[in-house]
Amino acid sequence: MADIVLVFRLAGHGFALPAAQVRECLPLPSLQDRPGLPAHVAGFLELGGVALPVLDLARLLGLRRAEDGLALEADGLYRHLVLMDGVALLVDRATGLAPGLPAPPDAEADPWQHGCVSRRVLADGETVALLDPDRLMHHDERERLRVLTEAARRRDLGWAGGRDAR
Repeated sequence: MADIVLVFRLAGHGFALPAAQVRECLPLPSLQDRPGLPAHVAGFLELGGVALPVLDLARLLGLRRAEDGLALEADGLYRHLVLMDGVALLVDRATGLAPGLPAPPDAEADPWQHGCVSRRVLADGETVALLDPDRLMHHDERERLRVLTEAARRRDLGWAGGRDAR
């Protein structure tokens, strides 16, 4: 039996994530920008009163440079956020859920995978790279993102008049 995956496009490439690790997929809302964010952090999504960091997955994987701006597929009209535990991933377009079948044996390896592709799968009629969410960031990157998220939370509390803004 094939695992169900969420298929999406990113900088002209097909990717997938295990559907079991995806909480929700949303159209791109307005994001809160913060001064001093690294290029691969697109901003924060206010979700239920909590600031959720949004990673620009194309930049994180090295598929798009910061100086490229927002030149996106379909003029950027259809970007999506893939919500996972503690983070949202900004992708060019989520295309849907599909069974992730074993890829043909001649499927090429990807030079840009940076160790975060667990395997290639056949989904939605194409061979796509199945990302391992646990390998998208290194431990020190996760820690820096945690610190940025905590700073965003404290800043929001300060503006809301909360006493726990220290």
